[in-house]
Amino acid sequence: MEPMIEQFAEETADHIKLIKVDVDVQESAEIASAFGIRSIPCFIYLEDGEQIAKGIGTKTLEQLKEMCGL
Repeated sequence: MEPMIEQFAEETADHIKLIKVDVDVQESAEIASAFGIRSIPCFIYLEDGEQIAKGIGTKTLEQLKEMCGL
């Protein structure tokens, strides 16, 4: 999925900030817990700090864009 995620980041860079979090490291456990991440990959779309959409599992570029209202 990495190439597709990079393409998504490039195509949406002017209005979406992509942040990757490695939930397998102890430093990220709090983030995983706060967002209820139990499976990966997990995509969460936030606006003004509020969760708008969440998708679990492999997604296509179009599915990610749709999740973000694009």
